[in-house]
Amino acid sequence: MVYIRQKLEKALRKGQDTAKTIEGRLRSLAQSKEQKELIDLVVRMDSMQAERISAVNDLAIQSMIMQKTDSSMSKLTKYEMLAEKLIEGRLDDKDREQLEQEYRIVKNQFHYHLIPLKNIHTVVSWNSLLLPKINSSPSTFVEST
Repeated sequence: MVYIRQKLEKALRKGQDTAKTIEGRLRSLAQSKEQKELIDLVVRMDSMQAERISAVNDLAIQSMIMQKTDSSMSKLTKYEMLAEKLIEGRLDDKDREQLEQEYRIVKNQFHYHLIPLKNIHTVVSWNSLLLPKINSSPSTFVEST
């Protein structure tokens, strides 16, 4: 994952450098005020699109986290229900044995689902890490108005 992330960041930097080069060429070729405004618009649209895609990706990540949390909470509810029935003890041997088997299964599933939840909520999205870097990088072009 780290290698892929580094490769992605390198590709993004290269793309950003290419975009700055193209922007510089376009600005040097722009002759009218309208052409300069169009270049400004295209540059702003690019950063706005990156922010929009980042927000959509972050929402998708949060949705996956919420689904996993909901699934774990339903497992917890089932775990509690089975535990209560076993504690009450008003069961014949066959029902008790079946509930104990279900209890063990749900308990194992619960631990399987609960442990990853501890790590999910501390994960920071790459989008939230990359966009500030991209947005704070100094622009090499100064508008002349």
